Amino acid sequence: MAFEVGVDGRVQIGANALPIDQWTLTRNRGVADVTVFGSSFRDRKATIKDWSVSLSGTLESTNAQQLAARDQLEDGSAADIALVLMLSSSTNGKLYSGNAVVAGDVIVSSVGDKVTWQMEGQGNGALTWSPAT
Repeated sequence: MAFEVGVDGRVQIGANALPIDQWTLTRNRGVADVTVFGSSFRDRKATIKDWSVSLSGTLESTNAQQLAARDQLEDGSAADIALVLMLSSSTNGKLYSGNAVVAGDVIVSSVGDKVTWQMEGQGNGALTWSPAT
């Protein structure tokens, strides 16, 4: 049985890794109701696709990629971040890639634990799946 192990994952902005220990990718497709009068059951058609991402990991105040993502939220810049979500840290591993707009972030500090940074992003355009090569 083939399976992936989370410990091998990786997140990059462009070619640079982020200090992330968890990522979640949510993919959706809109559905339109196209039922006509007199139908016994609803008819639906798939419409436009959408995706979003959540990242969580160590806050590193000098990490250029984290700072760029945080700055995008702070200054209202419309620039996308080019995300690569890898199932394996291997350079030829399985991965998703796409551009996202930073929609929000959270910094969490608690006694006895590291300070974490969480980011929410909304996909801006296509999300591409690349199988292992």
